[in-house]
Amino acid sequence: MTTDPALPSALQPQRIWDRCEVLGRLSEQEGGLTRVFLSAEQRQTNALVLAWMREAGMAARLDAMGNCAGRYEGERPGLPCLMLGGRVEMWRGGVGHSLVRCWLALSSASVP
Repeated sequence: MTTDPALPSALQPQRIWDRCEVLGRLSEQEGGLTRVFLSAEQRQTNALVLAWMREAGMAARLDAMGNCAGRYEGERPGLPCLMLGGRVEMWRGGVGHSLVRCWLALSSASVP
């Protein structure tokens, strides 16, 4: 994968792919992707994703159900915000991994 000088560094395909690879290694299953609800792997993944969201300038937290939630406020009070979030656990066999990749790409971007 190559970099595109026209894209901001946060949106470089290689950077996004590298983060997906890091998430893929946080699995209880060798050679597969399994991160069940309330597992150590889910807690590690939550911490990492929340750190990446904060690094991108988002206000980030876990909700009561263990979902990662990130938020960019509007430029001025009263303007709409942008919220991203979701679950990071994976069912046996890795179903849902592509969902994490979609919002990870968005949360990797910093907002000026």
